[in-house]
Amino acid sequence: MKDRFLPIGTVVLLKGATNEVVITSLGVIPGDVEYTETGEEKEIEDLRLLNLFEYGGHPFPIGTAEPEAAILFDHKDIEKIVYMGYETEEHKQLSTALLEKFDVLKAGIQEKIDQMVKEAEREALQEQNNE
Repeated sequence: MKDRFLPIGTVVLLKGATNEVVITSLGVIPGDVEYTETGEEKEIEDLRLLNLFEYGGHPFPIGTAEPEAAILFDHKDIEKIVYMGYETEEHKQLSTALLEKFDVLKAGIQEKIDQMVKEAEREALQEQNNE
């Protein structure tokens, strides 16, 4: 169990990975767009792929130079902290606030996603019955 969110700029090695990742954001909900292997945008068709992630990051040392290379992960996915980012009092306060609310927020978002999936399935079934 983690006792805080790692600061922006922290470099981690994810479980099963060979390349390091630099944390660039905290509390990330991906948009409704994902990238193909050629870098083209396409809409996410399976709403179940939406989620609230604790961290967003990019391959180190490339960083945000390639936005489509963004990596979303949770603390449980981290194997090793390679380098700790700059930690200020403001970050400590943010970390405490996120820890207090994150699980509740994630559960609420998951409930909303489940509702969206059910509605999409209902609409698909209705279209199928109308054909």
